[in-house]
Amino acid sequence: AGFRPGDRPSREAGDISTAMGLHPDRETDPVLLDRLRGMQRRLGPEVRKRQAALVRRDGYADLGRIACPSLVVACRQDRLRSFAETERMAQCLPNSTFSIMEDCGHMAPLEKPKELAALLTGWIERTGL
Repeated sequence: AGFRPGDRPSREAGDISTAMGLHPDRETDPVLLDRLRGMQRRLGPEVRKRQAALVRRDGYADLGRIACPSLVVACRQDRLRSFAETERMAQCLPNSTFSIMEDCGHMAPLEKPKELAALLTGWIERTGL
């Protein structure tokens, strides 16, 4: 299973586990942490509390009803969603492509924006969307 609140305190990350979303080599990166903290400030403490308290039901069974092409991206060093969870999601989607980003945590758009954009662009071109 992936990271659960309380598993490990975040470093220099504020109230929620900001640093846990990043690749271990980037969890103290001041630029990334500043961006994440800015996002948290804009959302406010109530949103963070609601997100932390969410209990999500298992939605894997519903994924089989999604017929459109889907891209599922797993980040190898994601500590918030396990690789197995992401792989299972792709297996449950009938028309999915499963891609892996190496050396990346949960925050791929912030950590590796160019690599993620290239992955998305290539997938869109291959699927003809």
